[in-house]
Amino acid sequence: MLEYKIRFFTILLLLFFSISLLFSDSGKWIEVSIKKSFPTSISLDQARIDCLTAAREKAITQSLPENISISSLITNIYTENGDRFSDSTAKSIFSISSIGGYIINEEIISSQIISAEKSLFTYEIILKAKVKPDIGNPSNNLSMEINVNNNVLSNKDELIIEVTTNNDGFLYLFNFLENQTVYLINPNKYLPEFRINANQTIQIPSKKQRDSGLTLRVKSLPEKDVTIETIFAVFTINKIHNLNMFKEISIEDSVFDGEKESFLNFQKWLSNISLDQRIEKGIQIHIYNK
Repeated sequence: MLEYKIRFFTILLLLFFSISLLFSDSGKWIEVSIKKSFPTSISLDQARIDCLTAAREKAITQSLPENISISSLITNIYTENGDRFSDSTAKSIFSISSIGGYIINEEIISSQIISAEKSLFTYEIILKAKVKPDIGNPSNNLSMEINVNNNVLSNKDELIIEVTTNNDGFLYLFNFLENQTVYLINPNKYLPEFRINANQTIQIPSKKQRDSGLTLRVKSLPEKDVTIETIFAVFTINKIHNLNMFKEISIEDSVFDGEKESFLNFQKWLSNISLDQRIEKGIQIHIYNK
């Protein structure tokens, strides 16, 4: 996770297969079922999150045109920084920003263990999700690069994010947690809204902010040897509102327990921005618990 220092901010990553369809004016209802087996060393909460991730991915995948695959789109929005890269994590980022659509509502019909053996158990989730199609067409004129000072970090290391775009516009940064919670990194009361100029690299936090004592630091989950998180940047031509639905970075050392709410809020927010008015990219960070 990430923390602010004024003090710390917790982050992580998120994310997202048979078979009934219901339609509405604002989206298409898709019902999917996922079963996965886990060793007994995996917690029930982690098993639920993994199955929910796969179910959301499957729901969005079923909205894609037949000639488009997930793997062909991951590389369009994901920055590989260093030699450590989680493909499953990249898929979850893809699921958020896929051109197939966005989950704007969902209902977990069933979430339970369906069988158990001495060293394994099988978990199943049945999910009904409303997927809203994207609006507009992707712009070939927008580009963005996102980098971090280091994507392999230890607990409480400082993180600096760098972003460059080829157009003037506005930058919005999010962090996706492993429990599928979404945090807003900027804008907030510590980091003002970023009006970014074309071909100008900006740092978050800026050098001036860091010199004044404001730093962004990572924090690993205590129960895991390594935590994989994603920093997700959305660049838009025009200023976007309705950011008050997101949990912002704070100085409290705590995790926001609002995975479904924040996940759906982000999907709804992004789905209302036309593809020709935005571009998004994500980058992974690996935080070692030492």
